[in-house]
Amino acid sequence: MVDTIHQSFDTTPSLEIQAVFLDISKAFDKVWHDGLIFKLKQNGISGSILKLFESYLSHRKQRVVLNGATANYADIKSGVPQGSVLGPLLFLIYINDLEENVKSQIRFFADDTMLFSIVDKPNISANDLNHDLEIIHQWAMQWKLEFNPDPSKQVNELLFSVKKKPPIHPPLLFNSNVIAKVDEHKHLGIILDSTLSFKSHVNEKIIKTKKTIGIIRHLSKFLPIKTLLLLY
Repeated sequence: MVDTIHQSFDTTPSLEIQAVFLDISKAFDKVWHDGLIFKLKQNGISGSILKLFESYLSHRKQRVVLNGATANYADIKSGVPQGSVLGPLLFLIYINDLEENVKSQIRFFADDTMLFSIVDKPNISANDLNHDLEIIHQWAMQWKLEFNPDPSKQVNELLFSVKKKPPIHPPLLFNSNVIAKVDEHKHLGIILDSTLSFKSHVNEKIIKTKKTIGIIRHLSKFLPIKTLLLLY
């Protein structure tokens, strides 16, 4: 994604890139078991291997224990076991068809999804992105997943542009709500800004490093030099 933006800036500086970042809420816990079995069948899984997956997902239960008091067991009808070897693979199979019928470019890594369009004409890019956002919304409803109910992880729009006077871009909608436009967004651990200067990302790392060095300086009174060097 970053390489794509850099290439657009370098070769066609008059163009912009309009990106939308989405996050699936509690993604691994929301995988619908019946839907997953259906998609396994679609991918050619059958016979004893399919029965193995059905057995792996079935008869799972959970309960709450608080101060010695226990609730009744409840059946688990969604979710892939986190921390397991199969969990990430089953999740990827479940969301693999998310990109079908999408006009814009799409990238997803686990539960982080990004749509982006290289903007020549703002109206056309906005129409394509709004079309894709509606496709994704309908897909999520069909497969019982939710995007961004957490206010801290709402859908964000970021316009990558080096233009001094960017043109007006029509609003983008998701689930009938106007998507918030931001100047920067943290995606996969990297803070991306509209000009890819990475200033915010570097500053965040500097602040984090200073805090860590401060802790090491405080521990220097109590730990040997070899341990301090290892921590550093």
